[in-house]
Amino acid sequence: MSFSENLQFYRQQGGLTQEQLAETLGVSRQSVSKWESGQSYPEMEKLLALCELFRCDLDTLLKGSAVAASADVGRAYDAYKNRSAVMSAAGVGILISALALACLLDGLGMHEMVAGMAFFAAALLGCMVLIVSGLLSSEFNRKHPRMEDCYTEAQRDAFHSRYVVLTASALGVIFLSVLWLLGSQALPLPARWNDSFSGSIFFVGIALGVALLIWTGIQEEKYHIDNYNRENDPDDETRARRSRIGRLCACIMLASTAVFVVCIFALPQWRDEAAAIIYSVGGIGCGITAVALNHTGKSEKK
Repeated sequence: MSFSENLQFYRQQGGLTQEQLAETLGVSRQSVSKWESGQSYPEMEKLLALCELFRCDLDTLLKGSAVAASADVGRAYDAYKNRSAVMSAAGVGILISALALACLLDGLGMHEMVAGMAFFAAALLGCMVLIVSGLLSSEFNRKHPRMEDCYTEAQRDAFHSRYVVLTASALGVIFLSVLWLLGSQALPLPARWNDSFSGSIFFVGIALGVALLIWTGIQEEKYHIDNYNRENDPDDETRARRSRIGRLCACIMLASTAVFVVCIFALPQWRDEAAAIIYSVGGIGCGITAVALNHTGKSEKK
């Protein structure tokens, strides 16, 4: 493709008219028209400004294929979102499963130190997966702060049908896990069965349900390119609001952990139930905090 064709493609992909592009670059509309018709070329300063505006390199703009480059970025974005969905779901699932492992070892009569070490090892693994996922996401977002829409309506509609089924399935698994924990004592279980085994199954079910919810949510989110662009190119007010949300959620989860530690020593017989209730309340508190502050920010903008 020629420079003129690449320029037209990038301008149209960016939703800009010739007048808007000319105003952005500080040139006349006639100059942009001549560039797109191949009658003239911009100066190097304007070429670099175009590269920065359209997030492309100079070689692609001058003599490459903007269409092919855009398709490559779209495939990279899809792969990034798929990887992020798997790693985020796995990280959170492993963290919750750490509680299941601790309960299982406790039910098998293992020493508390062994169960505690196994819990922290599994929790550390889950944290490492989430940290790596976050770092990879930050790097991709830094390189591609804005994306052009690379999905068709047919692709969106096809996944949305799966999204409804998968979300309902995940919620069903979580609901059944809670029913199991509440009703397991009334079931005719083996003689060697104890509450720790029931707690282990409960946390496995919660881990699977939550992991499926996270995976499904990120897969659905990837089709909303506008949201991605807003998230990665926020204004100062949005950045400040996100910082407040992060600090408040961190305080909520630290408080939940502190309460859980107190319950371990004060009410050891209710350890499993305490973990389920305390961290569920903490997670709900974080969700309410995020929704409330985001709603407040939107109201202020209006």
